[in-house]
Amino acid sequence: ILSFAILAIIGIVGTIYFLNLHDRKILDATTEEIVFALRDAQQKSIAQEVSPSGNIYNWGICFENPASGDDFYALYNYYCKGPGGGELISNTMRYLNRSVIFINPSSNTKSQISFSKRTGMRYDLTGFTTSSVTIALTRDNGISKTIYVNENGVISY
Repeated sequence: ILSFAILAIIGIVGTIYFLNLHDRKILDATTEEIVFALRDAQQKSIAQEVSPSGNIYNWGICFENPASGDDFYALYNYYCKGPGGGELISNTMRYLNRSVIFINPSSNTKSQISFSKRTGMRYDLTGFTTSSVTIALTRDNGISKTIYVNENGVISY
């Protein structure tokens, strides 16, 4: 009976360890995906790429943490909220894995990181532009990653 109990404890500890490892890999992969999306938006701004509707504005990423439903981010041209509404590029919308949530922006809010045309520097336009976004594990918000974009457009995490 004692050896059976020891094996059960080892099995439980092993399962918890591998679940933590799996969730951390998802957190790392999501961080990389967001960084890739930010770099893509930055390059589109530098190149002054034309949007699908023919606009040549600043490109950026809109991060949304709705009160209900899944958190997501999407590429946009102009800005993702405000006068004129901007232009979310719908086929770039990416929902976060259910193991990961946004901490920043907080629940029921959205924010954006924009880049200036030609220079690729961070562009603050609408008063809700941010310099960072934080994601965390759904089951343990203490395990998180923050992605920063400084005023020169340098992306780090």
